[in-house]
Amino acid sequence: MDSFPRLEDYRNQPLVGEMGMICRLFNGDMLPYLFHDITNVAFYMTIDALREMQKAKSIGPTPYGIPSFSMWFVAVESYISTLYKLVFEAGKLTGSVEQTQMIMEKVSEIDRHISKGLVKSSNLRKRLQEFVTFRNTLLHDLTYVKQPKYSHTSFAKNAEKMNQVDLFQGILIALDTFTYYRSSITGVDLMPSVFINAQYDKVDKLAVEILFPAFEKILKERELRTDLCLTLSSEYLGHTIDVGANMYIAHTGPLYSKDCDENPFIIHKLLQAAELARPIDPDKFKVPNYKSR
Repeated sequence: MDSFPRLEDYRNQPLVGEMGMICRLFNGDMLPYLFHDITNVAFYMTIDALREMQKAKSIGPTPYGIPSFSMWFVAVESYISTLYKLVFEAGKLTGSVEQTQMIMEKVSEIDRHISKGLVKSSNLRKRLQEFVTFRNTLLHDLTYVKQPKYSHTSFAKNAEKMNQVDLFQGILIALDTFTYYRSSITGVDLMPSVFINAQYDKVDKLAVEILFPAFEKILKERELRTDLCLTLSSEYLGHTIDVGANMYIAHTGPLYSKDCDENPFIIHKLLQAAELARPIDPDKFKVPNYKSR
């Protein structure tokens, strides 16, 4: 294996399918659209979460609930960061955009710069702040540390007990964020596209077509309901910035030199071997063991 090329060496090359924006900023370099890939993962992980909800015996987040919620948040965070990098670069000459790593401060700078100070706040910003709070409470494990209150969203006060209502509340805010900034860059549609059946369609359209009705039908089948309204907002920034943007997607890049047999997958063979080494005892149900040894 020492004669094989290192996988690490391919991380400084254009990749097949890599997508982004080329404009008159960044010295002509491509601004990556990481939010595109992340949104695709979030969308299909939500399908997994709904499948698990349909067959689950107990109410809760299910195995894919927290990961899919997290990916929707990461998609929003990446989306906001992409816009922020654009306005920060555009404002470098005048120093009109403040440097920050905080997502809500980025939102404020984006709104202020693109609207030339006309947009001071928005309904989206209030909901986005609660999205950030819930995500931090959940993923930073702030239970018993903070007692957040939500007045603009339906997030659970006890984040560790989240379920699909919290997942879909996050999805709604993510989609509303994409809608709000969708047309903020002249000549570009910033609504993420999702891969489906050898083509792409916009994630807001697919959510209304697939995710929302699936959630509603599963709730009905399980004799449950929710007060969460699965309706997208029409609120948008209403201002644009022209940076001479054009979309770019790479069609060439490094490829694997050798095909790998997929039947069965290597990881499935190893998982199956591990399962066989741990036979099921029909008279016992084992719980996680956190006792010290």
